[in-house]
Amino acid sequence: MKVSGIIAAAGSGTRMNAGMNKVFMNIAGIPMLAHTLRSFEEADIIDDIIIVTGRSDISEAERIAEEYNISKLKNVVEGGRTRQRSVLNGLYASDADIAAVHDGARALITAEIITRTVLDAKKYGAAAAGVKCTDSLKRAENGFIRETVERENVYNIQTPQVFFRDKLIIWHEKAARDNMNVTDDTALAVENGARVFITESCYENIKITTPSDTAAAEAILKRRNDNAYRTGL
Repeated sequence: MKVSGIIAAAGSGTRMNAGMNKVFMNIAGIPMLAHTLRSFEEADIIDDIIIVTGRSDISEAERIAEEYNISKLKNVVEGGRTRQRSVLNGLYASDADIAAVHDGARALITAEIITRTVLDAKKYGAAAAGVKCTDSLKRAENGFIRETVERENVYNIQTPQVFFRDKLIIWHEKAARDNMNVTDDTALAVENGARVFITESCYENIKITTPSDTAAAEAILKRRNDNAYRTGL
């Protein structure tokens, strides 16, 4: 079965105060988008890559893919007004059986996590990377804690989120007709009665949204590079 990586990279970077699409910002000297693309390039289970970004950012996304030798790039397409519409545009541009939808700002994703999530989706029908929640969770009302939420079975869901492409298209089209707006694709799947398996990810797979996230990402990359160097020795 053919697998496409759909990279959602149409964000404005408002919370980053970047004045540009944040995926073009450098993390450890390399554009955030390049880090993401490299991991999908490295994952043998991914057959091609489609980037979804703003109209004015298409040429820059293409330039980065070329500079960093992303041979799997199939297309760069224009996003929509919402993330949902952007993902749907990416799905339309693919001819794969399976779509691995990933946030371009999760630049610390690894080829190993991508591979395991796709394999789980093939086995269970749908899968999403996630980690168990470690924080104390509280439900609030009017700014005051009302109750504690047991965290034993609570997860932080990340990306990639992997589905059979034809089903995900149907769910997105239905959501558009129903004026339904969700934060991620697993919500669409569950809304339509699908089961989504949670693939064990890692806490380093953060979404880089604020300047403090950038600092954390650079520290993680430095540690990874240092470990790789020592291993090489």
